[in-house]
Amino acid sequence: MRKNVTDTQTEKGVTFDCLLNCLDGIQRNDGVFVIITSNRSETIDPAIGCANDDGSASRPGRIDRIIEIKDLNMTQKEKIARVIMKGFEEFIPDLLEIGKNENGACFVNRCRIMAEKVYWDNCQGNKNQEDDCQEEVTLVK
Repeated sequence: MRKNVTDTQTEKGVTFDCLLNCLDGIQRNDGVFVIITSNRSETIDPAIGCANDDGSASRPGRIDRIIEIKDLNMTQKEKIARVIMKGFEEFIPDLLEIGKNENGACFVNRCRIMAEKVYWDNCQGNKNQEDDCQEEVTLVK
């Protein structure tokens, strides 16, 4: 017997069989998308589905497509940094060096934080732009 999918401390948890019934449904539900994510795809129960050796799904209908998103390479990270750091390209080499071992989400967040810091530092250092910066903040709120 499989464990409950939800907290095992509760009296009324969703059983694994119930989850499978929800995925399969009694009636056909065209246009419904269920997205399953995992950092460790090998731990997904085979009853839900997993990747075959050829990359196809073992349980069409439950999992129709399996898409592996790999870590970004340096070229991809540089493209992301160029978009986020537009106007502040001189910081890109440092961002790439610091973020060389980061996953994509962490690298994007690092670039976003740097862009925000550089933007505000630039606003505070230039009195003429300070009013424009405050006006932009007001519009965002």
